[in-house]
Amino acid sequence: MTIAFALAAMLVQSQAPPRDTRRPPTAAGATIAGAVTTDDAEPRPLRRARVTIAGSPLPREMSVITGDDGSFEFDGLPAGSFTLSAAKEAYVPMNYGATRTGRPGLALPISAGETRRIVLRLPRGAVITGRILDASNQPAQGVGVTAFARRSAFGMVTYRTSGSAALPTDDRGTYRIFGLPAGEYLIAVDPQSSDRIGTMGRVNRTFTLARVFYPATVDPSQADRIAVRAGEERSGVDIQLQYVPIASVSGTVTAPAVWTSAAVALAPAEPSFFVSTPSMTVDASGRFSFANVRPGRYRVVARAFGPAGVQAAEANVMLAGEDVEDLVLPLRPAPSINGLIVFRGDAPPPLFGTSRSEPSLGSMLSSGVDTAPEMQVDGGAQHAPERRLAA
Repeated sequence: MTIAFALAAMLVQSQAPPRDTRRPPTAAGATIAGAVTTDDAEPRPLRRARVTIAGSPLPREMSVITGDDGSFEFDGLPAGSFTLSAAKEAYVPMNYGATRTGRPGLALPISAGETRRIVLRLPRGAVITGRILDASNQPAQGVGVTAFARRSAFGMVTYRTSGSAALPTDDRGTYRIFGLPAGEYLIAVDPQSSDRIGTMGRVNRTFTLARVFYPATVDPSQADRIAVRAGEERSGVDIQLQYVPIASVSGTVTAPAVWTSAAVALAPAEPSFFVSTPSMTVDASGRFSFANVRPGRYRVVARAFGPAGVQAAEANVMLAGEDVEDLVLPLRPAPSINGLIVFRGDAPPPLFGTSRSEPSLGSMLSSGVDTAPEMQVDGGAQHAPERRLAA
């Protein structure tokens, strides 16, 4: 009886209609396709370039690799707006629609079922190469070299890391920085060494290896600028490491009013060159101290908060291996500028939320204490915003 029942069940299953495993119909997907080429007068396709697409309709960025003919394709995309970028070793990465690397690209809108074709052109990167020698004129192995690119904005020239990293120097002390956009660069070698030696010759001071800029200076304002064109290779940019005396900077922060917190920062006086800035919180007596400071011109900036508001002070120091002690930074209260926001027209004025921004140590170091703003806007319309400038 059991066997007969099982056979009957198998017969019923064999006669049942098959299950429909197809996906339910969806709106037609869009396609963005195209090619990645060189940025030459006669463009050539670039194989194995990485193309990345991003946009709010996508849960995350997606990337594809171009074929031998430089082609790529993203299909099945939802309708929306997208940005695309391309990158390949030895070439400068670019966003679609941007005029130079690092600039935002153009948004590419696309409708359901639509196909868009674009071309992404990549300039060939420039190369800067040379040798690094140690203080004994021997090849320096395993040290990194950095290219700082010149940037100009709002009438201010700055130098920032280019984003093209250099491998450590090889056994011959040779380095090679590639994929650089056309432009102007400072080249620096930083041994990142904590090695220190005592007396050098007849000078009883402590010395350490310093960051050196091409051709042979520890002061970035005295360094030579290296200008390169797209695809150019500049060789012979050699640098020798140097030992320099180190010193300490210490002193006291004073103020006529009580503060609840205070901090001090130390940075090179050259405003166009951005390096890591050491900072510290002063102790209860207002004392601060920076050790192992290399020679150069520096700015020391102090900022304090308290019941009286923001207070600030600054001083300039020149170091050449001698300690700077008992530096006094007298804090002064920040003056305020009051005004009234007036709205014209029939529409009601917007309601302001309460916001407040305090001057950071970084803004004081880059812009000066006298121009570091503190701003507060009250929560109602036609209220006077208070802008305080640290003095």
